Amino acid sequence: MFWEKELTQLTERRRSLAAVCALDREQVTGAAADLARKLAWLEAARTWGTRYRSVFMVGLPLAGLFLGKRLPRLARWTALAAPFWRAGRSLLRFWRAGAH
Repeated sequence: MFWEKELTQLTERRRSLAAVCALDREQVTGAAADLARKLAWLEAARTWGTRYRSVFMVGLPLAGLFLGKRLPRLARWTALAAPFWRAGRSLLRFWRAGAH
């Protein structure tokens, strides 16, 4: 009869959708586990930050006062050193590539 054929088709469709859903669920679970593994360092950083919060609250303003007068001079030196830094990095890359 017609309804038996329709019911069989619907049952097969439901099984195929359940199989696709299971595969998608496994892919999402794997991606979530991979993301959790890559972001595990954030929990350690948060723990470290809360442990040393008092040091930051005192030390960062003091570092700002200390560097406030010296920062323009450091900025000039870093602007002068930047081309040499880039050249050194490119030479190091060239040497590591085995083209020496």
